[in-house]
Amino acid sequence: AEFIVVDTNARVRKIHPRTFESIDVSKKKGEIILESIVSPIEAIAVRPNFPIIAIGCANSFLYEWNYDEKNKQIEKVTQFKGDIIPTCMQYSPDGKYLAVGTRIGEICIYEADRLREERPTILQASENSQPRINKLEFASDSKHFATMDAENAVCLFRMDHKHGDETKPKEWIFAGKVRAHTLPITCIAFGESLNERKEVILRLFSIGQDKKMVEYNVHESTLDELKVESIVEIEQESVPTACIWYPINMYTENILLHANEDYKLKLWNVTTPNTQVCKMSALGPTHGGPINKFLIINQHGVKSDYEDVFMAYSTAEKVVGIIKLPLQGNPNQTIGLIAHPERITSIECSGDGKLFFTSGADDKTVNIWAVNLHAMSEAVKDDNFVAKLPHMLEGGVNGQVYRDLKDFFFYAQIRSKDENTTKARNLDGKVPYTEIANLMRAMGYYPTLLEIENMQNEIKYSGFFESGGQFTNEIDLSEFVRLYVNHRPVYGVGKEQIEEALNEISKPIHRKSREDYLSILRNEGKDDGMKALFLPTQEISKEEFLEMLQNYGEKMTYEEIKSCINTLMGEGAIDDPNFIPETITADFLIKNLLQFEEVNEEANEQGMYTNEEQNELQEQEDEDN
Repeated sequence: AEFIVVDTNARVRKIHPRTFESIDVSKKKGEIILESIVSPIEAIAVRPNFPIIAIGCANSFLYEWNYDEKNKQIEKVTQFKGDIIPTCMQYSPDGKYLAVGTRIGEICIYEADRLREERPTILQASENSQPRINKLEFASDSKHFATMDAENAVCLFRMDHKHGDETKPKEWIFAGKVRAHTLPITCIAFGESLNERKEVILRLFSIGQDKKMVEYNVHESTLDELKVESIVEIEQESVPTACIWYPINMYTENILLHANEDYKLKLWNVTTPNTQVCKMSALGPTHGGPINKFLIINQHGVKSDYEDVFMAYSTAEKVVGIIKLPLQGNPNQTIGLIAHPERITSIECSGDGKLFFTSGADDKTVNIWAVNLHAMSEAVKDDNFVAKLPHMLEGGVNGQVYRDLKDFFFYAQIRSKDENTTKARNLDGKVPYTEIANLMRAMGYYPTLLEIENMQNEIKYSGFFESGGQFTNEIDLSEFVRLYVNHRPVYGVGKEQIEEALNEISKPIHRKSREDYLSILRNEGKDDGMKALFLPTQEISKEEFLEMLQNYGEKMTYEEIKSCINTLMGEGAIDDPNFIPETITADFLIKNLLQFEEVNEEANEQGMYTNEEQNELQEQEDEDN
């Protein structure tokens, strides 16, 4: 019989009884039959043209493993010196280089074929500080890569002659840096476009918690500055969380895809800087939290008109999945599964797209998933998905929501044909796209002006590419259902959101002048003063409330505010202290101004329909099952 022993370094050893009789201590350790990882995994990278996966861990070790051979022992390639811990890594698309970002702002560049033989090239994201590198992204030409760091800066590096001296060999050099975001950057992505001479040019984008999308000029940047091409606001209420260059019609349309924390996927036409248009919004996966990473699985299918394209995604914790492209506004185009018990650090795929890799932090595990794209394509294939969208509404096709939606749509048709006329109207089943905002409001969804513009542009440009430049000016009922299902909030605005918003704007940092800041810091001391500036008071004055409505977000005029408040509370309410108190609290906003009611959601869902309607719904559900 033999003993199986596991040690604290995650090694499984086989020990024969005779081993104990050996005098030589080194021979008593037995045979290692399995070796695993003992430290949380920070990042992984898969080499495009070899069956090799690199794994960076919190103990500063860099490992390699051949996933074809499936060796029982994982090989330590190198250990970073000192407190250097990897945070992100990626192989260049040609497989020649492995770039590793670290917690202290260094980027280590290894030649993939000589990882064990040579010291890496060390590049710095900053000369004066050591910001954590949060993401690293190679361009498709393998000659450029960009990083985003904890100081809200984007850095560009390129393979070129140092100081432009062509007598010197090419090497990785710093090419520019800029801090264009005011809040943390959430993602960066390279893209490709064709110029006037039909040459491929690189484009670089970033999105951040400031709800901005920034484009950088890759080719005209210098050591002094990474040139900013444009800065565009892409969200008003939701934070964008991930982005990727949209791989459909790559060289005929220039589209950037981004996801936000409200589970929406948005396509932005970025052909011309500063005039970006939201081409489409779609409901994304709603399980597992907002998407934080995208990855094209079958890269070889991107430039083929005859292959489906699939995109993998991950959330911050537990869930990964696959989305079939192109986006059509069909929520059933996605599948998701629980891949890890807690935080997910990376997702990668093999060069042929047949294997999908995920890494968990604290579970110290890399999972390998076999991807059957044909089965995936068949599973989400739905040529008539628009007809099935009403089933996604509360109550389905027989529910009150769908009945109301049809009634409002038919009334919009009448109104568009002049509702006050006594002449016969010729209703063609369509309404002008300008009616979208009123229809959404009638359904209880109150979009912002930017959201209204995005919806109208989505209809206007829906057939622009296919029709050779023709605009669409009308929508039918099925198209409105698709818009409503994909644009309405997954979770509506409730009491908690209003309280959270008031707490934020009640912080003195948002309401005080510079002189007030200095006074607070002098009176309270630096540390206590800073805490006081960011401590919510949970109330604001009436004057501050009206001022904020007029100067922030989608600004309202005083007359517009007065009209809204009078509509909600009665004529003259805005000037009557019995209606609008001098101190505004969340309780007043919820109960008095907006007049929200405390509703038991489960009871409300049951009470939406009469007994007869509920019986019909149950019969329909039984038939569907």
